[in-house]
Amino acid sequence: MGEKKNGGGRKKLIFIMVAALACLLIICIAKGDLEARRQRYGTVTITPDKPDEVSVGYRLAADLKAENDKEFGDRLYRGLAENWEEWNAKDRMEKALSSTIPGHCRYNTDTWAACEEVIGFELDNPLESCDWLEIADYMGISLDTPVSIGERKHTEITWHGSSGEDIFEVHVTSGYQYGEMRVTLKITVDRDEEGLYETGSYWNENVIFEIEDYTMKNKNTAQLVTVLGAQRYTATHAYFVQDGMLYSMQVTGGLGQEKEVREAMERILNEFK
Repeated sequence: MGEKKNGGGRKKLIFIMVAALACLLIICIAKGDLEARRQRYGTVTITPDKPDEVSVGYRLAADLKAENDKEFGDRLYRGLAENWEEWNAKDRMEKALSSTIPGHCRYNTDTWAACEEVIGFELDNPLESCDWLEIADYMGISLDTPVSIGERKHTEITWHGSSGEDIFEVHVTSGYQYGEMRVTLKITVDRDEEGLYETGSYWNENVIFEIEDYTMKNKNTAQLVTVLGAQRYTATHAYFVQDGMLYSMQVTGGLGQEKEVREAMERILNEFK
């Protein structure tokens, strides 16, 4: 009987040791996941995508840190409240026929300073002080060019949130001209707790994408996407994360301007300090 007791004790000791090792392994995995998550913050992943026989494009995923220490401006909250109030005032038929998406808002400003005042805090945008860039509308079209789309301004702010006035995302877009090339900058502030932001770009024509890393002068890494084979233009897109926000840039030129577009993009990226 004594041997049986000793045998049971050994089994119990082995069980305790196994349980302890399992707990240690779980802790190590948890710490590893946390460390991996910390290392992934600021990264951008681009994946080519062909959802059907007609469309071609790419999906983008960025790990962002929620900028909870920055308070959005009152104008955004007022706009969101007014948007939901107008939506809730519609009857069922009006909602069914409406082109409005509840909780989605838009506002335009003439200057970058006015844009920052609306959103409630400053954003790093060195393009505003580049004397070799011309201020354009938020699509990168010269303000002197006559177009039939109504009022055009330098920046566009879009945001969406809940009826409880929680703002989920804010996007700020501004436009410039570099010679005859169009330049746009879009900054995304995401409040998702997981910090994962996903989007994509698609075309209904047979284009090819070249995706590569580019190291900026400030040692940040941008993902460059060069669009080849488009019928009417040449374009390079750039994506990088700075201050926990996604920066999306695009330089668009005419056919055959691949070199000029690429040089313009690199010059712009290296303005970030």
